[in-house]
Amino acid sequence: MIRLHDSYLAGSFAGALAIALVAFLSIFVVVDLFEKIDTYVDNKIGVPTILQYNLYKIPQIVLLVLPVAMLLGCLFGIGSLSRRNELLPLQNAGLSANRILLPIYLFGLAVSVLAFVAGETVLPRANERLNRVWREEIRKEPKTRVESRTNMNLLGDGGRLYLIGRYDARRKSMRDVVIQKFAEKTLVERVDAREAEWRDNHWVFRRGFLRQFREDSEEASAFEELIIPDLKETPEDFARPEKEPEEMSIGELREFVRRTVASGGTALKEETELHLKVSFPLCNLILVLLGTPIAARRRRSGLAVSFALAVGIAFLYYGAIRVGQALGQNETLPPLLAAWVGNLLFGGIAAVLLVKNAR
Repeated sequence: MIRLHDSYLAGSFAGALAIALVAFLSIFVVVDLFEKIDTYVDNKIGVPTILQYNLYKIPQIVLLVLPVAMLLGCLFGIGSLSRRNELLPLQNAGLSANRILLPIYLFGLAVSVLAFVAGETVLPRANERLNRVWREEIRKEPKTRVESRTNMNLLGDGGRLYLIGRYDARRKSMRDVVIQKFAEKTLVERVDAREAEWRDNHWVFRRGFLRQFREDSEEASAFEELIIPDLKETPEDFARPEKEPEEMSIGELREFVRRTVASGGTALKEETELHLKVSFPLCNLILVLLGTPIAARRRRSGLAVSFALAVGIAFLYYGAIRVGQALGQNETLPPLLAAWVGNLLFGGIAAVLLVKNAR
């Protein structure tokens, strides 16, 4: 049952959160505009294109600064109630501090869930369009032609890596094809073909060599035509443009990591980013659990102190996340632990504050 004081606390927090979010968003957009103004002028970019670029960038900025805005919402919204002694009547009525602040905790949980969902649905599509506008409309780079691709590589299923000199999507054909097959990071098979075409739902490779590698030997045989029955890649897989990690969902990143490892490579950066996609949205809840008890107890601090405290905590938190990210990418820490090290550290601090707040 939602009580009047619950909605009042949530409203105070939401108002401060909205102001902080709009302020951060405005600052980021203005700073980014000044950083890119030379590019806009040199390439004679019109206002509609600039507006389109910044529109696609909004989800990225919002999800990045949302945890800090949540912390500021706690310190400003709840802090102002504490300074005006508006929480005292609830405490005198016998409510514990954590029960009083429960609506804010639930608000933080809801925002974390929404941030995760947005990061899986809205953000990848927005980043894909953002990068396309930047490359093609602003930097004036040639548009990616799906009909024909040159010097491409593709991570296939079954530990295969494709290296293709030229791919023609309309004719469903390849030229200068190399297929390397790995097992446990060891090259076990290699196909070199002058050309290949899609025929009867199979890739038919022509005029080449098939090499199979054993522990201490190599077998090579020439072929005029070769069909590899267990190839799962279709013409659509080769025609599909490659995505950057920030343009992928969790499922796409997981599949990319799986194929990279199966083909003998390492994907520490992508694997760390994969786990960060899950851990980073939880920052919103952790910073609420961390900031709300602090705000409820600081009755004499002003807005300037609250802002400085929020910036300091956010700086340390984001610093811990980036350090963990770097440690995961250079194999110092496992990617899973590296992505969660910031949450584990500050989540532990938040847990201690919650226990003290319950006394």
